[in-house]
Amino acid sequence: MARHSLYPGFIRLFYTSNAHAHVQVLPVNPSLSGSVWIVQKVLGGSYTDWTEAVDAWAVVLKGVLNTADTIDRAELYTMSAPDADPLFRAVYNVGVSGTAVTATVAYEQMVWTLRTDNGGLLKIYVMEGVFPLNYRHPYGSAGSTALAIWDFIMSGAGFIFGRDLGVPIAPIFVTTKLNDQLRKKYVLNA
Repeated sequence: MARHSLYPGFIRLFYTSNAHAHVQVLPVNPSLSGSVWIVQKVLGGSYTDWTEAVDAWAVVLKGVLNTADTIDRAELYTMSAPDADPLFRAVYNVGVSGTAVTATVAYEQMVWTLRTDNGGLLKIYVMEGVFPLNYRHPYGSAGSTALAIWDFIMSGAGFIFGRDLGVPIAPIFVTTKLNDQLRKKYVLNA
């Protein structure tokens, strides 16, 4: 399989933070059950309606977004092969607001890194969240909001796989930094 392929599918989660539109890509294992799209859970192999999975993720994700920020919608895509073009399958309006009262950090990139059982890495990116810049903590010393992201991904409710189709099993670090490309995009285009 191609190293950066999102096969067999992915969810694009659209959110607004610091008045900027962002897209989070979540590798998933989707399937069609009758007329309902479902995604596989990382533990146990059972499936859940993809919109219910997105709702559960939004409950956790909103903790790292300011109250003025929103999780807007999700789109589901499938791929028939690692090198195939993605096929749009469904859209879902999420409509969830952030819950953090901490100020948004402009142009920030937050990254949760996990090792999969196939040896690959899963990285979850959030742009313009609420953690301070240059925040770097391993699983054991991260704050409760950072832990909630990792714990969800590795829990029975988790549905996000590594790009190697591996199950996320070992959290490594959560880090933040200034994303210079993001800063240039919004500062230079203002």
